[in-house]
Amino acid sequence: MKEFIDIEIVGVDKNKIKRVSPEKDLYYVYFKLSTIPTSQWSIYFSEERKFPRHTMWRHAGVEGGYIVIKCALEEVKEIHLRDLKLNVLNVNKKYKEFLKSKEIEEKKSREKIIKEREKIEKTLEDLDFD
Repeated sequence: MKEFIDIEIVGVDKNKIKRVSPEKDLYYVYFKLSTIPTSQWSIYFSEERKFPRHTMWRHAGVEGGYIVIKCALEEVKEIHLRDLKLNVLNVNKKYKEFLKSKEIEEKKSREKIIKEREKIEKTLEDLDFD
């Protein structure tokens, strides 16, 4: 399997946090990831966050090397960090399964090409052009 190192949340980029609007006490909070995820990993993350699991559930998405969530700052420590860590853990598992299935498909494809090549060689090896 292609080597995949689990992606983790490694911190919050306090410099990127910004208020959604002056009237609301909501902020875009940027959780820094250990690496920039692939587009497939990001798709799995979106699927993982699709359905609310409690009443304080907030939308979150991947932007480059960050997970961005719109929430009240007080919610980060008590609710969202725990949820996001669990989401990342689940997405890492799904992504590893994806890589494994992709590797199996590629191996089958290579074996099919080799068998076809062998068939061609064997079938045509005794041709006599004299």
